[in-house]
Amino acid sequence: MKALALSTIGIAIASYINIVAPDQSFVVMISLSSFGAMFAWFMIFVTHLFFRRKWEQMGGRKLPVRMIGYPYLTIFGAALLACVVLSTWFQPEFKDTLTMGFPLLILISIAYFIWKKANPAAYEASAQQSSNKDIPS
Repeated sequence: MKALALSTIGIAIASYINIVAPDQSFVVMISLSSFGAMFAWFMIFVTHLFFRRKWEQMGGRKLPVRMIGYPYLTIFGAALLACVVLSTWFQPEFKDTLTMGFPLLILISIAYFIWKKANPAAYEASAQQSSNKDIPS
């Protein structure tokens, strides 16, 4: 139910932007969704880099799949993606990707920390679920 309410709020915001600035609403929505997608992929690269290092330090079992060129290709991919994100600054249509994306990310981060402080039991339960040391085969 919470996800449905959050989606409804997103649709309401998108509708409001379309009413207030119909000529720019498409570009704003594309910019924000592009930022979200690029940020998610950037975090996948970073997580992969740190997970493999931590897994090897912990003496975890040998993983069945190894990425060719690790860690260099992971770092290279993250650097290329960072270049793509930064290049949006130089495209007038997509400058909103950075000018709106980072403030939205900050707002989401603040909301997360407020939730974490208000719901310590829920945070602890989710943290314990994610700290499971064994990866299923």
